[in-house]
Amino acid sequence: MISGNQTQGDESAGEGIATSSTLSISNSTVTSNGTSGRLSDGGGIYSPSLTSVFNSTINDNFTLGYLSAGGGVAVYSTFNLTNITLSNNNTGGDLAVGGEIFAQQANITSSTISGNSTSGTFFLAVVLRLILVLRLRTA
Repeated sequence: MISGNQTQGDESAGEGIATSSTLSISNSTVTSNGTSGRLSDGGGIYSPSLTSVFNSTINDNFTLGYLSAGGGVAVYSTFNLTNITLSNNNTGGDLAVGGEIFAQQANITSSTISGNSTSGTFFLAVVLRLILVLRLRTA
């Protein structure tokens, strides 16, 4: 079990598990881990490469901050999930995405995904930036 780890600071990533190469996890629990700060990714798991998770639970992880992604998992490649429970993960902050999973591609088999969330001011931030750009162009 990987549990209760947290980091703070810009570009925090994968406080539960972080790797720079191919990752395979089986029969494990990744829970209650988190990252916070601008560009935080993968509170539970972060990987830029092929990642596979089998017979495992990923729950109660978070990312928090501007442009944060993947409260449970952030994989900048293919993410294979087989027989996993992915629940109660959260991403929050301006332009936050993927409370449960942020991945280039996700292949999900026989898994349960529930109770995950994303919160923040995505819409408002996009509208305000668009207004600012239009004002700058017409000035």
